[in-house]
Amino acid sequence: PVLAHVDTDTDVLDAMAAGVSFLAHPPFAAPIGDEARAAAVTARGVHSTIGAFAAVGAVLDGTFDLERADLLVGPGVVENWRYVQDHPDVLLEGWAEASAEWAATGLANLARLGDSGAVVLPGSDAGYYFVPHGLGLHAELEALVALGGTPLEVLTLVTLTSREALGFPGGLVEAGAPADLLVL
Repeated sequence: PVLAHVDTDTDVLDAMAAGVSFLAHPPFAAPIGDEARAAAVTARGVHSTIGAFAAVGAVLDGTFDLERADLLVGPGVVENWRYVQDHPDVLLEGWAEASAEWAATGLANLARLGDSGAVVLPGSDAGYYFVPHGLGLHAELEALVALGGTPLEVLTLVTLTSREALGFPGGLVEAGAPADLLVL
């Protein structure tokens, strides 16, 4: 399987024409056109990653709590993020505003792709600036519920649907099945 990073309709069309399996996220540079939407729907999956751009604003405006006990990041990361929060002028000029636009456009494009039958696979783009591992995916799942999915539908996307898209067997709860079961 090959995953392609796409920003625009042209990227989607080029990627699908080249035979890629997955799109790293919906295009975010502009509203998706009909031709690109139709091509994207044929992918084995479109990774959501809608929170990656939204994270910039959440850190800058303080809605992302940098003091959370479950924020597990490398040494100095929180201090770096706090510095950026206190000194947003250190970011590239216009990047925060562009990130907000990309987040809104990506979200709208993801909704359109989902409504068109694309297989949406939750993905956080963890490691991108302001997107922590673990919590980035949790935020992504919350965003997919806010987009209209039920918690059970989103849980299915991140587990069974993702396994199936990658070609792994799954969905069985029985002795010898190729997975562990954790009941919470």
